[in-house]
Amino acid sequence: MQVPPHGGLRQRWQARHLLVGAVLPDLSAMYTTTVTAHHGKHVGGAAGMAAGSVAWGDYDNDSRLDILMTGLDTTLNVSSKLFTTTATVPLPKHICGLAALYNSSVAWGDYDNDGYLDILLTGTPDQNGISRVYRNNGNGTFTISTPG
Repeated sequence: MQVPPHGGLRQRWQARHLLVGAVLPDLSAMYTTTVTAHHGKHVGGAAGMAAGSVAWGDYDNDSRLDILMTGLDTTLNVSSKLFTTTATVPLPKHICGLAALYNSSVAWGDYDNDGYLDILLTGTPDQNGISRVYRNNGNGTFTISTPG
């Protein structure tokens, strides 16, 4: 293997960090860094959640990690959001029927082995906690999975 000259691959490497606050006003923020720039740069898009959870996953199989977030937004509304990541910033994608939760946990996994990441949500929509699995239909939509 040939090592690239100084300034080769190293300058193009990036890392993205997504921070989620525990309580208001500690809200989420996304930062990107490069090997040559060790300071963070806020890239926006996926900000404004607290008292929730976040998980990276490539639900649409485009080789870019997407972001699933739950929690309280800046106006204290309970929310669950999916962000499709483009080459530059995460863009919100509305998913109908996704339970709005806080004090929550989210996870991606392909429970039905169809090659698409499904969603597990647990948390509090109101006074009672819930756990739900959403099956990825492979076309950008999700369906609540029922036991059986």
